Amino acid sequence: MNNLFKCISINESSRKKLSCDAGCDSNYIDRWVDASISFNILYEDLSGILHIKDRYIELSKEKESADTARMLQGVFSILVSDAIIDDFKTGIRQGYSLIDKFNNISPYYGDITESIYGITFDQEVFPTIMDNFESDRKLTMLDYGCGNGWLLRRMNVFRPNDRFIGAGFSEEAPDSLRNIE
Repeated sequence: MNNLFKCISINESSRKKLSCDAGCDSNYIDRWVDASISFNILYEDLSGILHIKDRYIELSKEKESADTARMLQGVFSILVSDAIIDDFKTGIRQGYSLIDKFNNISPYYGDITESIYGITFDQEVFPTIMDNFESDRKLTMLDYGCGNGWLLRRMNVFRPNDRFIGAGFSEEAPDSLRNIE
């Protein structure tokens, strides 16, 4: 990330030039720039040239500070959220392999996903899942690797008479879930 800020501070960079200079995919650069602009780190002038806001010029320097880490965490959370919403759309779960790229936010993964996608889950995902079950049928749902359990808690709001059981990733978890009656 520091490299992107350096490219912007050294050159007059448009999104396209930044993508070429940094050797990054143009879609990634667009999302990164949009996130950086939304967090007031960068601005884009009318001719499409990117500029670092004065108070964040330290991002173009070698040393990284705690403030820099917090700002980058915000940018990373945007990238993580993009991947998570793709997972919701496709049904493919990248899980923690995605989060391992962003160690500074991994403890907050569940909170981030719930705050961003809780409403989407309530309005879009859960009703689609429930279309496959009769409303009067009592369900028992097991979630292996449930993280902080936000999906289970939200499902319990809609179906309080059902059973929702979560287990984290561990060697014992699969066996303990198999033994639930």
